Amino acid sequence: MRTYNTVLGGLMQAVSGDFVACGCEEQPRIIARYATLWTFIDEGSAQLDGKPGQTEPVDQAASGNYLSDDVPRYDEQVLATGRGATDGYPYFIEMSDGRTEGGRLERPVLLSRISTMVADDYTIYWGDEALAKQAGA
Repeated sequence: MRTYNTVLGGLMQAVSGDFVACGCEEQPRIIARYATLWTFIDEGSAQLDGKPGQTEPVDQAASGNYLSDDVPRYDEQVLATGRGATDGYPYFIEMSDGRTEGGRLERPVLLSRISTMVADDYTIYWGDEALAKQAGA
């Protein structure tokens, strides 16, 4: 069950996988980054009508505002460290499902976030190898 945020007047707490309420063409989802140990068991659906403590039933399928089975369950982002981990250093990631991500390190030296439905391996190429992969070699 989600908790209510008493600091924000009783609004329900956002959790990883929730949609961000914005006017974006592709509605982004919240991704938990600095989570500590929490256990939430969602035993139903309710939506605040704007007044703390008052709820009404919500059709989850109609709203689409819930964590469904098609939301990636595994999510990680590599923090590069060491002598070679400098701004602008190229990298290229190949995932076992065929997806690829590439770019250059920026401060903090984080690579692209990798999200998958199942636990799996991926390969990271660095430097000249990464540039060759990005060029299609």
